[in-house]
Amino acid sequence: MTKLHIKSEVSYNTIRRIFREPYVEITTTTLARLAEALGVSSHDLIEDAPDAIPAPSTE
Repeated sequence: MTKLHIKSEVSYNTIRRIFREPYVEITTTTLARLAEALGVSSHDLIEDAPDAIPAPSTE
């Protein structure tokens, strides 16, 4: 994580949070910096996640 932090210039705490919570929301800037540092496309770092579970009906 330290090497990624240095290479991407993304804060260490942000990288640690992403590792702990893979579905955390991040900015497109952060995504682009991480992708560039890892030598991959931003698209490669995105995974489709199901929408939040809808609230139960009150009917």
